[in-house]
Amino acid sequence: MSNRMEGSAGPGVSANGPVSAPSSPVGSTMGPPLSPDELDEDQESSLTDVTQMWIKFAKTFAIIFPIYVLGYFEFSFSWVLIGLAMLFYWRKNHGTKDYRINRALAFLEHEEKAVRQSVPTTELPPWVHYPDVERVEWLNKTVKQMWPFICQFVDKLFRETIEPAVKGANPHLSSFCFTKIDMGDKPLRVNGVKVYTENVDKRQVIMDLQISFVGNTEIDVDIKKYYCRAGIKSIQLHGVMRVVMEPLLGDMPLIGALSVFFLKKPLLDINWTGLTNMLDIPGLNGLCDNIIQDIIYSYLVLPNRITIPLVGEAELAKLRFPIPKGLLRIHFIEAQDLLGKDKFLGGLIKGKSDPYGVIQLGTQLFQSKVIHETVNPKWNEVYEALVYDSSGQNLEIELFDEDTDKDDFLGSLVIDVAELQKEQKVDEWFVMDDVATGKLHLKLEFLSLLNTPEKLDQVLTSIRANRGQANDGLSSALLVIFLDSARNLPRNPLEFNQAGLRKASVSKAIKSGKKVTSDPSPFVQFTVGHKSFESKTRYKTNEPVWEEAFTFLIHNPKTQELEVEVKDEKHDCSLGTLTLPLRQLLEAEDMMLSQRFPLRNSGPSCTLKMKMALRVKKQSEEQEKVLWCDAHCVSLWV
Repeated sequence: MSNRMEGSAGPGVSANGPVSAPSSPVGSTMGPPLSPDELDEDQESSLTDVTQMWIKFAKTFAIIFPIYVLGYFEFSFSWVLIGLAMLFYWRKNHGTKDYRINRALAFLEHEEKAVRQSVPTTELPPWVHYPDVERVEWLNKTVKQMWPFICQFVDKLFRETIEPAVKGANPHLSSFCFTKIDMGDKPLRVNGVKVYTENVDKRQVIMDLQISFVGNTEIDVDIKKYYCRAGIKSIQLHGVMRVVMEPLLGDMPLIGALSVFFLKKPLLDINWTGLTNMLDIPGLNGLCDNIIQDIIYSYLVLPNRITIPLVGEAELAKLRFPIPKGLLRIHFIEAQDLLGKDKFLGGLIKGKSDPYGVIQLGTQLFQSKVIHETVNPKWNEVYEALVYDSSGQNLEIELFDEDTDKDDFLGSLVIDVAELQKEQKVDEWFVMDDVATGKLHLKLEFLSLLNTPEKLDQVLTSIRANRGQANDGLSSALLVIFLDSARNLPRNPLEFNQAGLRKASVSKAIKSGKKVTSDPSPFVQFTVGHKSFESKTRYKTNEPVWEEAFTFLIHNPKTQELEVEVKDEKHDCSLGTLTLPLRQLLEAEDMMLSQRFPLRNSGPSCTLKMKMALRVKKQSEEQEKVLWCDAHCVSLWV
């Protein structure tokens, strides 16, 4: 840097020294008095001249003083000549090279600054911001070469899989068909890849692909029954897709299965054509896009996933029945020094706020209550979120001020779940981001899940399950249900359960017996305590296949029950029921049941195939110490 600056000179100074002021022309008179700014400039110029004079004197002294020292100690003048010859030789061979290198480094530094200032950071690829995200141009070139064949696969997938599924989803869509499927000539791009090598199982490979698809797609659909035609002429999709390869095998193909899903909801923009142009009306367009997004989220956003098996059914069964790795208990306690967004007297007086919080982990969303007229709210609420994959997932919290028109932003917070898993328990104040002031008090606990029923009593004591209602309070266990299929569902509900039919359905069934004996459209409702889930409806079949998973947070598995009811959407009646005490899972091997369960109030040999597992939450070390101290004190007292 010093070599680069050596040839430059300050104002009023040449490369060899101060420059004399130009003489005034002959006969000129004295000009007007100098202004204060001009006087300051003259003073600065004089100071610079003095500085340059002292620097020149120091350089001259540094050159003459060694000669004086050599003469004082009576050294031969030949040593001076040898030293000067060596100096000239070094400058000739190395000085110019160092000067060129310094100029090149200075140019690169200037170029990097210019690029960072001219290009917005949001437009830079991920591998610029994150060193562990790698460029994969080789993969993009491969996808580009394979794109025509990928389009052929997508065409076959739409026509052979999606089209029959849509036709069977609703009787009104029985004439649905794809008339044109063209994915365009712009292939999918992968902007960066991150491979996880720490805190992962030895028999799995986890990759995060940051994908972007901006395609000139043309997809046309036709519903001939209603003479309805519509289509899509372009799609934009941006998001982080995770690819999990597990289990790794010692034989070919080395990978047991591929699991593909999005960690968060991807950004999706669809441009419609045909009759759907009417959906360009504000509000309707967003509604249609939201419906499409919900369909995608139900299949591709965690905990939902697409599993591609590469081995036998035994390994695939483990992948279809994913059990969460843990549970994150979030104590949403209080906040301080939040912004006061409410204004009075036309904005002259700033008041307080009505703050509330929005907490999100994957697709799980929680919203706190609103605390009115305060900037120091106290919520004291507890939420429990399931963690399927801690690596790459973040706990996102946003605070808002409730208003009648649009809620004001009060700050955000992002916490890495992988770090919470390492710490197990965090209790501290977090400074809010993107705002001038505000902090949030959180207590976060990462609880592991165990298949050891003997730990249940300790957990029940820690959450005081014996003092409250059976279905209220914090959870002590997790129930995972995999709904597989049903067999021999009744085709005529009047034969076994007239009381389960509505009166209108009974009169209609008596008048038209053919419609009653047609195949039902079954779905299943699961209920534990106050919470219920419903499966998707399978139309016109008495042997439906669902392959869906459900999870329940259980307060006390010793007293609670799982209630299952198979219903017919077509006739609005019950096709059979099942009640299973969760105590049976505590007594089962590995706390798991996988079998066909017979249904009550149903037809003969009517069964429901399910797989269920119960997992007990591992309490924190602090809770274990408290329980041990309580038990020890009780024993000493006795």
